[in-house]
Amino acid sequence: VVGNKIELFKRVNKIFSSHYVERCGLVVVLNGGWMFRTVWAMVSPFVHPNTRAKIKVLGSQWKHELADLVGEENLPVEFGGTSPIPAGESDEEVLLRKHVDRVI
Repeated sequence: VVGNKIELFKRVNKIFSSHYVERCGLVVVLNGGWMFRTVWAMVSPFVHPNTRAKIKVLGSQWKHELADLVGEENLPVEFGGTSPIPAGESDEEVLLRKHVDRVI
């Protein structure tokens, strides 16, 4: 499981670094677990301050924090919001997934 998460992080980082360097407004990490928090604590001092400011690692109150960041109306019900569109099924998410599949 850990290897899969690290591989996912590498893939996402490659895509963001290559295509979305300054286009990404915010990256939100939910349920990162102790390993992510440990690695992030070691790596984050080396990340450019502008980039670091765009990364939010949310803790146990993540549903409330996430709703404050993006609005309940934009979150699927399973993430504590009121949107009837399931996670991963919005038009934007489907297009991004297709793009990622082409790039990788």
